[in-house]
Amino acid sequence: MDSKEQLKNIQKLRVVRYNYNPEFARLMGLTPNESADTGIIAQEVQKIIPEAVKETGDIELPNGHKVNNFLVVNKVRFIL
Repeated sequence: MDSKEQLKNIQKLRVVRYNYNPEFARLMGLTPNESADTGIIAQEVQKIIPEAVKETGDIELPNGHKVNNFLVVNKVRFIL
């Protein structure tokens, strides 16, 4: 791998502060204090470093709302 190119890719990613959807937070067992986080957005990572994103399929929340093609960032891919 070209280390310089990988570093350029990482520098393209935005770090953001976000709040989980309340229904999703409850489904994941997060308390109200844990529903805010800082990180990167999987959809943005997927465009820059596709191998660092895992598709988990559709998720249906208890309120019936469906999240199509839920994405999860594989943080290990950033250090390997």
